[in-house]
Amino acid sequence: TPEGAKLASLERGDAQRISTQFAVISQWVNDRVLIVSDYGDSGNANVMTLDPTSRTAVVTLVESEESEFYGEVSPDGSTLIYYMVNPETGRDLWKVPVSVTDDGIAVQGEPSEWFAGPNDDASPTWHPSGKWVAYMSNETGRFQVYVRSWPEGGVTELVSLDGGMAPLWSEDGSSLYYRDSDSLYVVDVVDKERMRFSRPRGLLNIPETGMILGNSLERSFAVRPGTGELLFFQSNAPVVIPKIILVEHRQTNQ
Repeated sequence: TPEGAKLASLERGDAQRISTQFAVISQWVNDRVLIVSDYGDSGNANVMTLDPTSRTAVVTLVESEESEFYGEVSPDGSTLIYYMVNPETGRDLWKVPVSVTDDGIAVQGEPSEWFAGPNDDASPTWHPSGKWVAYMSNETGRFQVYVRSWPEGGVTELVSLDGGMAPLWSEDGSSLYYRDSDSLYVVDVVDKERMRFSRPRGLLNIPETGMILGNSLERSFAVRPGTGELLFFQSNAPVVIPKIILVEHRQTNQ
């Protein structure tokens, strides 16, 4: 929101401010650890963590002369993956070893490239197994959603058909959600070993629902844990305060 980042309660329907800024909120690691990206005094965004339940200061995890976004910790808690904006190669996927406790995240080594090339590769997100990473890339001239094997990255699957951005796995890893400028889609995993997918199915029309998109790299929706519900912000006019909307999705048998 214009007032900064807020922590909302779906049960109570209220919200409290947790920061006056943050460009991107990317992952809840546990009840007390939230990963964010924020612009510092240098004008570049860094990957940080904070405890939204307290007033403790943010802790910087990744900081460089460039900007880093969408930090996400692997399911086993050993690796933080994110994308870096490189003026020469565009957006690239990077990784850094970490350790995770109930109180926070500690970096355990130096960051290094995981996947870099002449195209924009962004918005990485872990499959719950830790064996695959979904991301978006414009290597074909338009953004599409791909899934790449971890850690070697040698196996790649194209998920979207006519463009795709901002991928997000379901809680159990049986489905992958993504969007384009007009629709929100889902694909189901039909082969867990080789990571094969069903054809994309449209879940909702973005203009008709008034779903707020932000920019093309942002995940403007979420999956509510323990349910088949999707959450997103809706606004029917620029002056309307956004509302959180729930859309239920259940996996179909293939």
